[in-house]
Amino acid sequence: MQTPESIKAYESYIKTHPLPGKKRIAAENTRAAYVLDLTLFARWFEDTTEQDFAPASITREEIQDYIAHLRTVQDAAVNTVKRKYASIRSFYQWAIATGQAQYNESNGVALPSEQRLAPEGLDRPQRAAVRRVFNTPPKNTPTAGLRQVRDRAIVFVMMYAGLRISEIENLRLGDVVLRDKSGELDIRSGKGDKDRTVALPLEARQALEEWLDLRPECEHDFTFTVIRKGHRPLGRRAMQEMVVDVGRQAELDIAGIRLTPHLLRHTAVYLWREENDPFVVAAQMGHKDINTTMRYGRPSGKDLRRAAAKIG
Repeated sequence: MQTPESIKAYESYIKTHPLPGKKRIAAENTRAAYVLDLTLFARWFEDTTEQDFAPASITREEIQDYIAHLRTVQDAAVNTVKRKYASIRSFYQWAIATGQAQYNESNGVALPSEQRLAPEGLDRPQRAAVRRVFNTPPKNTPTAGLRQVRDRAIVFVMMYAGLRISEIENLRLGDVVLRDKSGELDIRSGKGDKDRTVALPLEARQALEEWLDLRPECEHDFTFTVIRKGHRPLGRRAMQEMVVDVGRQAELDIAGIRLTPHLLRHTAVYLWREENDPFVVAAQMGHKDINTTMRYGRPSGKDLRRAAAKIG
């Protein structure tokens, strides 16, 4: 990818001005490190969301997901994560000062020292806690019940099938194939071309089928809609906020876990890894490089002992 224009503008600014919050112009190596960190963040953002990188298009939840990605997928050290976050925070301070962003989305992001990340996604009791959220009767209104069915479908497709939030946001009715004992989704790139086909485990299939049976009729064919008059397509910010709220209702915060779309996808990777070849997992998750799957699915000591017991 080419360096986004906003990062080029930031780079030009810090050559002649102190970094936001500092009194002196930073050394050349420091400036280069900040720009590199931002470029890597931009690459991750565009690959994950299929949107162009710009300060106003990024949400706090996406920055939080990137922090989680650095720790759980790239296995970055705490100090490395904090340094990369410092570059994002500096970038946002510049963006606010120059009018390229209205809000500082880097505020309120939990760093590794403040948050214990689940190393292998949600474990069995934590997944059960998430499911219980959707077993709790909603408020006695039609919209509350419909919203619960929709949200359950979104969360379960993330947690069991491993879809990215951008993939769920762009999912069309024609991309969904449900059968009695199987189901699949056609995942498309940002240009609308078919990227891959993913399989739907039972929990995700049943949740999605229930939503489709109740989905309001509307003029567009996006799978997930707002539960209000007009039923416009549901956006990723609303999905992100919903997932975080489900985590609070499941009381995952007591264990120091902040539920995000990234953590739900991370959970799916580990669930699939337990029963499948890494190449199958890579195809399901859309990993173009098998090494990405292997970083998610690095065998634990328990895995190695289980494998050793099968030898001989």
